[in-house]
Amino acid sequence: MATSLPNDLPFKFSASFLLDGGSDVHVCNNPDIFKIERVEPGLTLGMGFGSVLVEAIGSFEVPVDTPYGRDYITMNDAYLCPQFRTSLISQSRAQKRGVFHHARKGIFEDLDGNEISRRYGNSLRSAEAANISPC
Repeated sequence: MATSLPNDLPFKFSASFLLDGGSDVHVCNNPDIFKIERVEPGLTLGMGFGSVLVEAIGSFEVPVDTPYGRDYITMNDAYLCPQFRTSLISQSRAQKRGVFHHARKGIFEDLDGNEISRRYGNSLRSAEAANISPC
């Protein structure tokens, strides 16, 4: 289940990657950055107001800025849903891979409490991208 709205109106965060505590899947709304691995005809994703068609299953990369320059975190087993108004990163899936969000500090930590990335505005900046496993 995801908590986004259909992509039928202009939306401030349409090109963003939002951390979603209510989603159990990663969702990409941009076919241009999505790597298709398989198609499952008829697959839908349930949402608060109904459901949307999943066009494909695959992966996409989220850009992060590191002290060494631009890097990427790969979101695996993600759904391609161009109808979504934004792309979603499943918080529960990230936690299963050892990445935890500390909302009060605005950081992401590993299992030992070490900072692995920090939020700056609407972007995610990594302190050490090599420590971030694919989610």
